[in-house]
Amino acid sequence: MLSFFILGFFSLVVQVLALRELSGLLTAHEAALGLGLSAWLLWTAAGLALVLKNHRLQERLNGSKGLLSACVLFVLAAGINFILLRKAGILLKPGLPPGLLELIIFSFALTLPTALTNGICIARGLSEKRVAFYWAETFGAAVGGLFTLFNSAFFPGTDPLLITGTVALALIFSIADIPLTSARKLAPAALTCVLFFGGSRLTPPFALPGLFKTAEAYARTTGSRMAILESSGQKTLIEDGGVLIQLPLTEQTEVSIQLPMLAHKKPEEILFIGPAGLFLAAEAQKHKPKNITVSDPDHFRTEFLIGRAGMKPEGIRLERTDARILLNARPGAYDLIFQTVPEPLNAAANRFFTLEFFRKAGASLKTGGILAFTLPFSENYLPPERAYFAASILATAAAAFKYVEPAPGGRLTVLASNSPMDLAPETLARRCAQRKIHNHYAVPANLPFLLDPYRRQWALAMLAKAKKPPLNTDLDPVAYFYLWKMWLAMFVSPGTLTGLALISVALLLLSSRLLRPMELLRDKESAGVFIAGFWAMGFEVVCLFMFQTYSGQLSWKMGILFSAFMAGSAAGAYIFKTASRLMTRAAALILALALTTWFYVYAPGLGAITPLQLFLLFMVLLSAGGFSLGAYFAAATGGVDNKAVRLYYSDLLGAALGGFIFSAALIPLAGLRASLLWAAGAIIAGLLIESFGHAAAITD
Repeated sequence: MLSFFILGFFSLVVQVLALRELSGLLTAHEAALGLGLSAWLLWTAAGLALVLKNHRLQERLNGSKGLLSACVLFVLAAGINFILLRKAGILLKPGLPPGLLELIIFSFALTLPTALTNGICIARGLSEKRVAFYWAETFGAAVGGLFTLFNSAFFPGTDPLLITGTVALALIFSIADIPLTSARKLAPAALTCVLFFGGSRLTPPFALPGLFKTAEAYARTTGSRMAILESSGQKTLIEDGGVLIQLPLTEQTEVSIQLPMLAHKKPEEILFIGPAGLFLAAEAQKHKPKNITVSDPDHFRTEFLIGRAGMKPEGIRLERTDARILLNARPGAYDLIFQTVPEPLNAAANRFFTLEFFRKAGASLKTGGILAFTLPFSENYLPPERAYFAASILATAAAAFKYVEPAPGGRLTVLASNSPMDLAPETLARRCAQRKIHNHYAVPANLPFLLDPYRRQWALAMLAKAKKPPLNTDLDPVAYFYLWKMWLAMFVSPGTLTGLALISVALLLLSSRLLRPMELLRDKESAGVFIAGFWAMGFEVVCLFMFQTYSGQLSWKMGILFSAFMAGSAAGAYIFKTASRLMTRAAALILALALTTWFYVYAPGLGAITPLQLFLLFMVLLSAGGFSLGAYFAAATGGVDNKAVRLYYSDLLGAALGGFIFSAALIPLAGLRASLLWAAGAIIAGLLIESFGHAAAITD
């Protein structure tokens, strides 16, 4: 049983670390996690089908030698997969958000080797001692999820290849009935060492767009992947594949700090949100404020930036609290708040551009206080999608503040306040002289040009072309509008449509030839489990995305959240393994519907609770969701082993489809909260299947 435990541990750790690498490759976009999870389940189902439909392969996997062969295949595929993830960055352009086609291709291609062989291992484990395998593998996965949490919190810099390589060796040597010194173990162990420990010496240690691969320093932190690139005396600080800041500061960066500082009559209490504030604070210090606070909860990231960028944060108070929590705790505390996140490329960044955030910031400002942030912009040509994106953010800010003033340039500097702001060039020039400020670019002579009314009018005219831009909210984030809704509505190229069509055809052929889903859906039980799996994965994906929106901590708590769902599923399957089949299936679906309904009703208020309460709540929600699925699955199988494997297969296919549809379509287009209505619809469909099936049985 030890080998099954280690297999579960290895599988979960590899899954979490691979999905984390995949997300980081794609600008840390959460949709990559959802699509990657969907792809993982699909390829796992394919691996399971590969064994179930091939009797010769089943015979080769029998016994301890067969188990060792399956595990070695899994281990080697995982090592190759991690190396592929690291090298995939050469196919990406730096700083650009991935489109839907890129997300789908990378998510499905870069999870295939590991997930397929994971399915083969599961098929081998289920071929004998099914109950023992299930419990040992599930317990190992739960411990693996806890391990990933400690990894991110305490030693995030450890290379995933070193971690997984060590566990891989333990898995190989744990197989019983084969001597430790046997060539059957020593040969794959040696190959594992070369692949994992040798691969850990490759640079860069994680995927970066091709332009950034020559970075001089790298670091994995609790929530990010950092790199520093130096060229021609300019240091570029990179976070998750996008530019965080450039040193020395560019003209536009200086202007974006100096304009808000000069717009305030007497700036004394300053807050910078985000790690870039470590470098921007020096600009604010020219005005001699009383206090400057920089909020960055990731202390590994802060230490890396301070140590590698060669700066000393003198006169700055570092706050380890998440900025949204900090704002809740300090109403009316600040004269100026600088939100330094470059743009909402993902939900973790988008949570600082939403209506809810702007309201929190407004409540934390003193009378006359100003919130300042910047957005990507161009004064020569503003693409329609960028105009739509910026217009949505400005409309959102205008819904939270009485006064919103855009200052166009290389980036669009936005000033928002609940008090009138005097941005007359002569006023700012006078304050600049009174405070004895010495700038390079934001000097009195340049202020009339920087604040030219014509430039402002042109920018507003470009933004006005976006008709009725939607507000960016926590539960309906603009990052997904930007990447999907507008993209699908207005900017789909023929090449992209062709690519999506080819992917659809390929998946259809795979399904028809290998997975053969229609064979599984011919009976009521398989169809019911398929729908339950569809709901469960959709519910889980919404939970994960919403947890990220409210906490920003999904990247490093993902593993333990996965484990909560799996533990709940195992508990449901165990408790109801001998219960009444019809009543249990109905009760499980009703519980799922109740969970979905509760989540839909109370989701808007979850941002007000403490981080610990939020984490525990989502652990409970995911555990309860897993419990519903496990109970339904146990009732559907009725304790029959042969039926369990077939229904587990149906569950995997339903979950894969649910993860794909919710991640690629429903959440981006309908929003997080509205997606729960679709999840509820799936449960209602399941209840109808149960009702009609029961009525037919009575009639017969």
